[in-house]
Amino acid sequence: MSTTPTPERTARVILRVLVHGLRLRAGQGVLVDLLRQRLHGEGVEWHDVPQGLRHAASQGWLLYDERNAWVRLMEAGFLSVS
Repeated sequence: MSTTPTPERTARVILRVLVHGLRLRAGQGVLVDLLRQRLHGEGVEWHDVPQGLRHAASQGWLLYDERNAWVRLMEAGFLSVS
């Protein structure tokens, strides 16, 4: 990312990648590893991703299952990008 990443900024990039890059709709999910690959292409450093995922989850934008390394896009997250 070109500026200092914040959890909010990283979360917004994550949502854009889920919706526009991976073409997910609300209720659909993806493994974090695939998301990580796409985020790298957007210039997001891997060490910034967990905080961004947690922030997005705390906003109700996605569900983040750390144990299984999986995320599900929620309606609020989809609408925040659309």
